[in-house]
Amino acid sequence: MSEVSDLAGAVALPRDQPQESRHQQNIRRRGGICARLREHKQRSAQNYPARPITIVVPFAAGGPTDTIARIIAERMRISLGQTVLIENSTGANGSLGVGRVARSPADGYTISIGHWSTHVINGATYALPYDLLKDFEPIALIQPIRN
Repeated sequence: MSEVSDLAGAVALPRDQPQESRHQQNIRRRGGICARLREHKQRSAQNYPARPITIVVPFAAGGPTDTIARIIAERMRISLGQTVLIENSTGANGSLGVGRVARSPADGYTISIGHWSTHVINGATYALPYDLLKDFEPIALIQPIRN
């Protein structure tokens, strides 16, 4: 029997077999990781969403952020098969709406849409009752805006 390299965490092949290229090894490893992540996601999110999802828009209805949220909500409704509500919670340059999401349970049923002013500038300028880095988890970059 041929000797096998014994490296912790590394994929080892018998020495008498042709070596895989790095590209082939990466593809094989990524495939295994994706399969495990997919299985975990299916087990942990089998019943999600079980109730309507609320997207809190921290600006007035009819503006650009609200319009984007409504387009996304419709796509989410079709994809998830669940109602997606839009809630406009205006005031304090978006801090009130973002604060409403920060106070909600972290269960994925209340999400925030915002931009650099609501999720960066407000945190740098004001003493907020929530921590923008610890209380939120980014889930998607919707549209990069160039100034």
